[in-house]
Amino acid sequence: MSPVTYAFHAYEALIMGRLIDGFVKGVSFSLGPLYIAEITSRKTVAVDQAPQGWILMVSAGFANIIAHPELLGSLTTWPYAVALPVIFSILYLFAYPWVPHTIPHHVHIEKQNQWDDLEEGFDMSASSFLLLERLRHAKGQALVEEYEEIRSEIAAERHLKETPIRKILATRKYQRQMLAVVILQLTLQATGLPVLVQFTNTIVALSGLSPEYSNYYALGIYAVLSISVIIGASLLIHFGSKKVIVGGLFIVVAAQILLCVSQALTYIIPGMGIVGTVSLALLTMGAASGPLMTVSAYPSEITTTMTRPHSLWIGATFFWVISSVITFIFPVSSAAIHGFAFIPFIMLAILLTLCVLFLVPSVHRRPVHQIQQFFEDSKNQDYYPIQRLLTNDSE
Repeated sequence: MSPVTYAFHAYEALIMGRLIDGFVKGVSFSLGPLYIAEITSRKTVAVDQAPQGWILMVSAGFANIIAHPELLGSLTTWPYAVALPVIFSILYLFAYPWVPHTIPHHVHIEKQNQWDDLEEGFDMSASSFLLLERLRHAKGQALVEEYEEIRSEIAAERHLKETPIRKILATRKYQRQMLAVVILQLTLQATGLPVLVQFTNTIVALSGLSPEYSNYYALGIYAVLSISVIIGASLLIHFGSKKVIVGGLFIVVAAQILLCVSQALTYIIPGMGIVGTVSLALLTMGAASGPLMTVSAYPSEITTTMTRPHSLWIGATFFWVISSVITFIFPVSSAAIHGFAFIPFIMLAILLTLCVLFLVPSVHRRPVHQIQQFFEDSKNQDYYPIQRLLTNDSE
């Protein structure tokens, strides 16, 4: 819509384009993790999905860079900046013929209404099994076992296929599951990292640092973010999603408190700019190695094939609604109370850390039925999270 707006001076086209673009991006935010979860193994889904959060933040940073007035942010060049993402859409359209349907999709088509057959043996020439074989580039007993697990997972909740979402939400097990997904989706917003990426200049000034060097600080933030993602991927493999996200949130809370302290003492104690720099680095490190790594992966791990579409959609809705609220409120609050604008983030981060500890199951090296048992039991061993996090077998 940007060329139309620029050529015909029709701002209505720009508004329509923004609305359509926002809708598509919102849908894509949950569809991407859903697709990846359905074509990858449960053992690798966390690592396979981890890059999404990093790509999200780096893309936002790249957008801020090209929007600079000396690049594509001027009155004459902005249509090119707005139209640039079209390149990726065109690339996807060209790649579409080589993008396979998911394994559950093939299972649904093969069985249609004969769901009882899922509990019986299967034909190794079935399209769903052949697709799994092609995706894993493997053969043998391990592949057969994985395929049987997928079929069993679908069979166990086949009654949900035609069930309206309001009836699903009326069941306590699925209420708790979707609540856990919403909690995990909101952890990234609680870190303040999206705000840091979007309002870098403002936060640099609030931290007692010189605004004239904000571009260098922005580059430093993205460098720390990238390094932390690499470290976070390794931690995710060894310790699992729950330990990674909780550890990251602890670092984030400490960094946010330090940021508030640096702002409060900036005119009293000299050298608070160094404390501000350290706090921004710690915040980026904690958010990137924790919630940013798990914002898509962890919700996929705690849901099943039949509940994942609804759960990710609801979680993404909360993510963007809260994101919109923060985007409107933060500029006003930072202008009014300066660095103390991070106090709501501290409170939200602490609250969500407790929620993750008590309301979200551990998933590391656990089969799907054991993860789902957490949502069914009113009294579960995971309700004693501190002790379990300190043991070797919890995650």
